[in-house]
Amino acid sequence: MAMEEIGRTEIRKTHAVIFVGLFIAFLYGVFLWDLPVLRGVPSIAGATAAAPPVSPSSATPMASILPQWSNPLFNENRKILNWIKATERQVDEHSPFVRAVQPAVQSVLAACGEGGTEVLTGKDGWLFYRPSFRFLTRRAERSARPGAVAARSEPSEAAGYHASLAAVTHFAQALRERGISLVLVPAWPKLSVHPEFLGGPAYRQFEVLKPAEFSAWREALEQAGVVVFDPAHSLMDAKTAHGGMAYLKTDSHWNPVAMQTCAADLARFLTNRGLVRPGTAKATRVPRAITNEGDLARMLKLPSGSRQYPPEQVEISEVRGDKGIRWLCNRESPVLLLGDSFCNIFSLASMGWGQDAGFAEHLGAELGMPVDAILRNGDGASATRSLLARELATGKDRLAGKRVVVWEFAASQLTEGRWLSYPYELVKPPASDGQFVEVADEDSEQVSATVAEIGAVPHPSATVYKEFVGYLVLEDLKPVLGHALTGHKAVVYGLVMKDHQWTALANLRPGQHIRANLRSWTSAEDEFARHHRCEPTGGLITQPVNWLAEFAVED
Repeated sequence: MAMEEIGRTEIRKTHAVIFVGLFIAFLYGVFLWDLPVLRGVPSIAGATAAAPPVSPSSATPMASILPQWSNPLFNENRKILNWIKATERQVDEHSPFVRAVQPAVQSVLAACGEGGTEVLTGKDGWLFYRPSFRFLTRRAERSARPGAVAARSEPSEAAGYHASLAAVTHFAQALRERGISLVLVPAWPKLSVHPEFLGGPAYRQFEVLKPAEFSAWREALEQAGVVVFDPAHSLMDAKTAHGGMAYLKTDSHWNPVAMQTCAADLARFLTNRGLVRPGTAKATRVPRAITNEGDLARMLKLPSGSRQYPPEQVEISEVRGDKGIRWLCNRESPVLLLGDSFCNIFSLASMGWGQDAGFAEHLGAELGMPVDAILRNGDGASATRSLLARELATGKDRLAGKRVVVWEFAASQLTEGRWLSYPYELVKPPASDGQFVEVADEDSEQVSATVAEIGAVPHPSATVYKEFVGYLVLEDLKPVLGHALTGHKAVVYGLVMKDHQWTALANLRPGQHIRANLRSWTSAEDEFARHHRCEPTGGLITQPVNWLAEFAVED
């Protein structure tokens, strides 16, 4: 009967012409609407100016068996492919059609209980980060059993439990050789603590959900001499004491009560084990009310003024020292804290939840002394260790006088992060070849330059962080005001994303000429060093870094 009805479906020619015409008009309408953004796409040659030529050793298997004259053919093919990628990226990032339609569509989806690409909607207005769901539900790895860390010293991949075991034990061994203890603090994701708001049974709300591999992972680390502080009990205590809430409703991070409870319990853990001697400094706490929109709510990209997920109000406790001065981190402290956004929340003002009230401040207050800290949003598996290794590689001994390194990272990084290993030896930096410029502190340089390389820039919808710092490599530097330069190249950091929107810096492409105002990285470090960022790689790691304060594209 169904086949007969389908077979008898009749569409009048007039209706068919109208529908086909509307469909074609819609396609061409979107194309014409987005056409202006294509003006920013460089030419095929400009988009691939930095593309390396194909050599027999790096060519594809097909290229390696073809005659030498085939290399130019593969080079031209790479140019076309890179130009296509640049065009797609330009449209994806700047499409006026998407900007006009997406908020309304997302509002309808949210009203129907649907989230976004990386956001899950729960009960009573709660939002969850999708990677944490993958972390808790993925299939167990055989390599996470105790003793597996010794199976292979060089993991073939930098992701998963085995890779994390190798990276952590390597780091712990490097610290142990200098008489420093390593303490791990895996910060459990929101879904582990509040499964009841995403369909979990009511009885599971009284325990922290953990992957099956965690116990074996922890046992393997402890057998290797690594200390693990599991904040699960602290989070449950905070949840019980705070009306069943330990995390922010529309944000991916813990609330102030849970954060302070974990900091206090960690401080007692360190002192009871004799890893740290308590200090004598006295800290006071100043309560302050903060109202902010959660990072997960921002990722939904709802229409401006939408009240589907309203801002949340919390009370933070700003830490103050003697006579009310700010309780800042101290590089001379025997405790070094490595941490991600769980440490920056309530401390980094640009995150919107206040400042001077984060994990580092409260941990120091509980220990009776400010701690030293290397904090950076995102990539908790490798980012802070990379920064530490970079300082050591440039001759700066950040580990001098340290007794313990506390390493906090989001527990979901165990499966979602990339666990790279780094050398942690203090080395004498190589003599400068004079090619790269380093702007002196409290100074600035006005230069004209050519963009040679640009670090990766994430899509705003793919990250929970509002700001992102990228890097550029500039070449052919020439002074604008006649100042003498010490080199003709420069590695610079710059803000490529602000308030979940790309800045003009994100639109630069290799080969473009700009006029730039360069400042020392030291002058901008306090404000921007803790943001999520892309690090230089290869030979650029040991080169001096500057800050790109402002720029203008030259014709």
